[in-house]
Amino acid sequence: KEAFEFGQNNWGILQRQKPLLFGVEFMCNSADTDDYDPDEYDECGGFYEHYDIDGNEVKDECPKELYIKVESDYDDYYDGESEDGERIKGDFNVEDGCLLGYWGKDKNVIIPDGIEVIGYRSFEENKNVEEVTIPDSVKEIESYAFNGCTKLRKVNMPDSQIEIADDAFSGCKLMANEDGFLIVNDTLVNYYGNKECVEIPDNVKTIGGYSFKNNSSIKKVIIGNHVEIIDYNAFENCSSLESIELSNSVKEIGSSAFIRCSPLESVAIPESVKKIDGWAFHECSSLKKVSLPKKLKKYVKKAFEEEVEFIYY
Repeated sequence: KEAFEFGQNNWGILQRQKPLLFGVEFMCNSADTDDYDPDEYDECGGFYEHYDIDGNEVKDECPKELYIKVESDYDDYYDGESEDGERIKGDFNVEDGCLLGYWGKDKNVIIPDGIEVIGYRSFEENKNVEEVTIPDSVKEIESYAFNGCTKLRKVNMPDSQIEIADDAFSGCKLMANEDGFLIVNDTLVNYYGNKECVEIPDNVKTIGGYSFKNNSSIKKVIIGNHVEIIDYNAFENCSSLESIELSNSVKEIGSSAFIRCSPLESVAIPESVKKIDGWAFHECSSLKKVSLPKKLKKYVKKAFEEEVEFIYY
């Protein structure tokens, strides 16, 4: 058996080890006893979840300072099937085709075939993994799946298309190329550079959500000839952005894609664009002139501020 303690903010650790837990003892560090009385600490207004010895979910009021002591017996669940039918493969916690967690210490991780979803925060803050191989069966990588994996350098992706959530690889700076672009398949996931003029590489089809958010260095962006989608909030609050060049390959500009890019003065929307989502250019205080095709007139009210002058062609 193994025991460990962690604070309220690390609840994700407990979630990822859910199938392994069958005895949970709750303690409050401000109490004189290890017994926790929900009636005594109800001022927080929230709740926390845990599982009793039979695996039943329990919700209680959440104390302001909660520490949880967990005892888990790996032998009962290692390489087999739990009482709830959850499939455990070695260091992988898998349920219904979703990888919920990985607690191994390997540098080179090969995800088992048959997994369809790499789950939310499943590898988060893993400080050992340097390379990950993903099988053809994977269809989706959820948010924060590899968040904070600071040693991760390489992800071997299958040829099939995978839906990658925003911030799936947040903080994985070593995965970026020499120009600061972190590209997975044909999606630009993050940008870690500090150049004033950025040209999107030709192997990018989608500029992912939040990929340039809060970048204060970029003054000009040249959208590559193969980019089709600028996803939501992609350039949010790029406080120095003055100019953008959109190529004729761009088909869609997502919601809030350029929100709060204050220095931006003018934009030319190419004929190729079929859709501009709401708030795409809101709070761009210097934006006074926009040229765009007549077919996009129906998107103007939601995508731009009222004071903008529109030139249709």
